[in-house]
Amino acid sequence: MSLDLGHVLAINQVHHQIHKGTFRTISAVMEGLADGAFVRVLIRVAPDVRMHVRLAGTTSANMIGRLFEDPLTSADGTGILSHARNRYSSVATTTLCFTGPTVTSTGTKLVETFIPGGSGGNAVGGSASSFEEWVLTDGDYLAEIENISGNNNQIAGLTLDFYEPTRIERI
Repeated sequence: MSLDLGHVLAINQVHHQIHKGTFRTISAVMEGLADGAFVRVLIRVAPDVRMHVRLAGTTSANMIGRLFEDPLTSADGTGILSHARNRYSSVATTTLCFTGPTVTSTGTKLVETFIPGGSGGNAVGGSASSFEEWVLTDGDYLAEIENISGNNNQIAGLTLDFYEPTRIERI
């Protein structure tokens, strides 16, 4: 809640985090995605952090989106810079994200969802997102989209919107 000229104004938690400067976004898009290939983002949540994250995927054809806990990688991939939704903010995040990790084991599957987009000449694209946030604790997580359309040369993108509440907010 916020006071506005003596009135109480109720705002949702995400909006509150945006104003605090702690709400961030990362995205990874891959063009030319072959059938059976992945767009993958490795998420590394720092110790003593509870990352609140909402996942979204957009695709040009039928694909599967998944979230895994405790994946094993032999290489992290390329670091992705997260952007504060409040462009006046200088608050830093402790969560690290990487695109294109080399995955040796995906870990424990937490969720899997079909992203309808069509196949063959009927592919028109689609999107899916989590309605509520996931709360991730310290450790590694893997978000991925797999092209299952039977067609090559597709486009897919993953977007993660997240914030890390302070210790006081978690009580």
